[in-house]
Amino acid sequence: NEDDAGVGISASPQPETHPHPAHTDHLVKSRQYYRDMVLGVNDGLVSTFLLVAGVVGGGMDVEATLLTSISGAIAGAISMFAGEYVATKSQNE
Repeated sequence: NEDDAGVGISASPQPETHPHPAHTDHLVKSRQYYRDMVLGVNDGLVSTFLLVAGVVGGGMDVEATLLTSISGAIAGAISMFAGEYVATKSQNE
């Protein structure tokens, strides 16, 4: 009988219980930081690669390319830090 097929199955799923609620709370809080780290690394790698590609395409020598890539990586790191700092401060307020 098709009417009996759904017997015993609840309409809403039961929430999963974690043996250590403190661990769940910790994971939720740290998940944002992992997301920010992954996106920051991705942004840093792509922007540095494109900067180096543009400099090499312009015909600069190896020393100037290396200096440009290091300077770009440092500037990108400072920019990401400042942006994340301001975002965190404004979110806390």
